[in-house]
Amino acid sequence: MKKLLLVAALPLLFSACKQPEPPAAVTDPVASTEPAGQRAALPKGIALSVPYAIISDDWTDDAESRKRKTVIEFERADAASIGREITESMIKARYRLTGTSEVRGGERFNFRGDPGVRVTILVRPRGAVALQNDASTGNIEFGYSEPRQAPAAGQETN
Repeated sequence: MKKLLLVAALPLLFSACKQPEPPAAVTDPVASTEPAGQRAALPKGIALSVPYAIISDDWTDDAESRKRKTVIEFERADAASIGREITESMIKARYRLTGTSEVRGGERFNFRGDPGVRVTILVRPRGAVALQNDASTGNIEFGYSEPRQAPAAGQETN
């Protein structure tokens, strides 16, 4: 009986010792529509349903405010639909749309958040801006500004 159990258990033991399959090779992680590390880098409030690449993401600080400038290239969509998608996602994130205008071949959206947060988003189609990726159909320039926080009582500044 023990020999029969051992013989029956051998295939199970061998399958447990088998090397796991390597993950599928990712040739273009930016084109993925699944959330990934790159998706987490989008500025707060922006949600995109199309493949995109973050071209640059820079923070600067001055005496009065902290600023962020991010450039994103998107694929498979026209600038007008991306503008609508961004506006909807920013409103869901509790930003207020304060105005729109046509600038530099694209459409600019201005938002306000609390307390004193200002966001400007410029969406431009291919042709209005030089793109780094041949598959990109446009880009987004995201400008963010928030007032500097005064240190809390009893907190030292350097």
